Amino acid sequence: QLPAGWRWQMVDRYDEARHVTAMMRTTGYSLAITGLMQVDGRVTEKGVHTPDECMPANEYVAELARRGGTWCEKRCTECPRAAMASASSLATTPEPP
Repeated sequence: QLPAGWRWQMVDRYDEARHVTAMMRTTGYSLAITGLMQVDGRVTEKGVHTPDECMPANEYVAELARRGGTWCEKRCTECPRAAMASASSLATTPEPP
């Protein structure tokens, strides 16, 4: 079990209209957004960091939404690891102090 906190889950499917796979959207779009945010100055940290250390979360999520990304947000009292393993993309953050 993981501690209580917020959980975000993103599930994506093949986009038949644009012929774009879910893998292209969830990895390629994310990488492109990160690069654009570094170039335009929204990411200012230098060096090697994890995304949660340096990416402005709200702006990043807004960029994903502009490209059709959808997700759900859920408050959980306990987040079982099995549920995390079954999701295509899932993050859990602790309660704020």
